[in-house]
Amino acid sequence: MKLCGVVLQSFAVVLMSLSLACKANPPGDADITAYYEPVAGVLPYFKGKFMTPWWPAKNAPAAALPADLKAMPSMGFTTHENKPLATSSLRGKFVLVNFYFTSCHGICPMLTANMRSLLQLIKKQDDLQIISVSVDPAKDTPDVIKAFRAKYAIKSDNWIFLTGPQDDVFRMARTAFNADTFTKDINRDLRDFLHTENFYLLDKDSYLRGVYRAKGMGDLGRLITELETLRGEP
Repeated sequence: MKLCGVVLQSFAVVLMSLSLACKANPPGDADITAYYEPVAGVLPYFKGKFMTPWWPAKNAPAAALPADLKAMPSMGFTTHENKPLATSSLRGKFVLVNFYFTSCHGICPMLTANMRSLLQLIKKQDDLQIISVSVDPAKDTPDVIKAFRAKYAIKSDNWIFLTGPQDDVFRMARTAFNADTFTKDINRDLRDFLHTENFYLLDKDSYLRGVYRAKGMGDLGRLITELETLRGEP
């Protein structure tokens, strides 16, 4: 009986210690554990640094959208035709975004080929804009990206290759799309960048609404389906 009492007393001490530890260590970032109820027929937005899927309440006004939703920021690019392009001009269209650089011999050729194959499967394109953004703008001048586009026989008028100021491109890729697969600290050297293999779907207000693996074609059927879902949203 004495031994049993000692065991019970020890167990109580352990429980008390665990309780104190929980109180002493506050919970981490709320975005990690956040959950939002899906809405049928509506694609999610992506919220905060962890890109938590978020759905608005039914019939919620646009003004009710959280400020930390992922979206294309306002900035300027230069196209493969050496013309300026402001991201504000993309509003009013659905936009597919991917990242690449012309000297890449890894996944970039595959992503470019898969985007070309994807476009052949999307019948309606008058409301769709595709932008491929170079993450090596120091080397990828307008002439270089124009030659890259020609190399892959890309003739679609709605597919534009872009270059721009390196710091702006990297900051946009990291903060709006979480597109740097090596990022641990947004404040580290901007030259350290390893781009993702994803395609990104934006709505007509430039909010991010879909993320798709594009190293193969397996996830791109979902992209086509969700583009139609987005078109059907009020």
